[in-house]
Amino acid sequence: KQLLDSGQSPGLLALAEERAVGWCALGPRAAYPQYAPTADRRVAWAIPCLYVHRAADRKGVARALIEAAVRLASENAAVVVEGPPPYWLPGDEAAVAEASGAFLDNGFEQVGPGARMPELRRVLSPGDHD
Repeated sequence: KQLLDSGQSPGLLALAEERAVGWCALGPRAAYPQYAPTADRRVAWAIPCLYVHRAADRKGVARALIEAAVRLASENAAVVVEGPPPYWLPGDEAAVAEASGAFLDNGFEQVGPGARMPELRRVLSPGDHD
């Protein structure tokens, strides 16, 4: 509720023929209590939630949302973008692999095993800020 009341955009919406087919929550990492505190002082953003409607499954929607989220984070001075929290569960083992793959395809690296979802992070390079 605080996030919505802040007036900031809490995420991105994917549209196909004027229909919503996906959603990606994103914003400064500190705005999301599901992430453990960190001593890392770099400006960090996070993608705590990603949803793709079944009708759009496996059509590149997740990858496009993640790509747009990274671009938006970069435009807002982020240096690091975190993937979903490690206990996030997008579904069965195949869904976890597919969700992880969408992040890995967008330059994220696995930095830990996580509880349900591997810990994923992308450190933005100077070229990401163009």
